Amino acid sequence: MPSVRHALCAFYLAKCRRYEYPGSDEIVAADAVEHRSGERPDPPLRMRDRLETAVRGGMTVHTYRPANARTDARIVYLHGGAYVRDFTREHWHLVAELGDTHGLTVVVPGYQLAPESYWETSRSALIELVADHGGARTILIGDSAGGGLALALAQAVNGAPLVAGLVLIAPWVDLAIDVVHGEVADDPWLDPDALRSAGRLWSGGDDIRRSELSPLYGSPEGLPATLVVQGTRDVLYPGTAAMVAKLEQAGVSTVSITGEGLVHVYPLLPCPEGKQAKRQIHDFVRERLS
Repeated sequence: MPSVRHALCAFYLAKCRRYEYPGSDEIVAADAVEHRSGERPDPPLRMRDRLETAVRGGMTVHTYRPANARTDARIVYLHGGAYVRDFTREHWHLVAELGDTHGLTVVVPGYQLAPESYWETSRSALIELVADHGGARTILIGDSAGGGLALALAQAVNGAPLVAGLVLIAPWVDLAIDVVHGEVADDPWLDPDALRSAGRLWSGGDDIRRSELSPLYGSPEGLPATLVVQGTRDVLYPGTAAMVAKLEQAGVSTVSITGEGLVHVYPLLPCPEGKQAKRQIHDFVRERLS
């Protein structure tokens, strides 16, 4: 049974941060631009003395280097936000925790967002960022839209020996949120119609089921060991479950953690279940780099 603190997080999300469908793709686009104008996506001050920022391939790339960071491995972290919203404080807290816990450099690309841009805008730069590893083994980590993007990038660099692992936190793997995979009716945070609209903006008019957009439909062959963390009270859960089954069928080493009754990206939330999931993520990272 979910904890009281998780229930409070779910209540807060429903009242204060619910992502709802305002009625059309045009309104979603305008709402996204307006919302970002009021956001503060910059990292917190405590991180900035260890953060380098550069422009690469038209996108901003942040590199967090903890003290005495090892040089033989790194993390590439891709943030969520339905491809229309920027970094949040929860993303930055997790980036700092990952870097500090493992003594690893964390590379955080600020990929270009819809509606001003679309999936192809940053794709080449993202692939180059993953492939240009400087001899360091790479763990790809992403949450929500960033999780779908991480999986799509892993498929694009398929077979790259230095991609040592993949961590997907509530990944958005099917932009259509196809009801063929099942439906979740009581998600307090995400509205499937709002997400579908954001997905259409991100697609730029292309087929939303092409694997670069919806990696559920891409090939799992050759993917590295993968950890998937997902709550069942999440409209993205059925698609993620279908993806896990596909990975397992293809023989990909897959660890799936399913939080019964837990909400979207719960490892980023201040609740006991989130702390436990983060411990499992840390264990996976250690194992892949040992």
